[in-house]
Amino acid sequence: MTLMEKMRYMPQVGDILIFNDGAFMEVLEYKKGLEVTVRWSAKGAEPSEIKKHIPEIRTQLVSDKLHLCRKEAEDVQDTPDPAQE
Repeated sequence: MTLMEKMRYMPQVGDILIFNDGAFMEVLEYKKGLEVTVRWSAKGAEPSEIKKHIPEIRTQLVSDKLHLCRKEAEDVQDTPDPAQE
């Protein structure tokens, strides 16, 4: 993800945001505005639903404290090239 992509990040339902310490958030609901509802999960703690501000998420993405995992609509795996073997 480039710096500009991080600064323009707009959440989608199903996005997984992973922190460096292993905790993660899953976007459950996004309505127009500056907040999203996420399921927060940390090691050894019960998952809980919280509201998170989008500008805070962007700041954490830019500072590399948070990393985005998003399911792609198409298969993006590289197919093996038989010529290289």
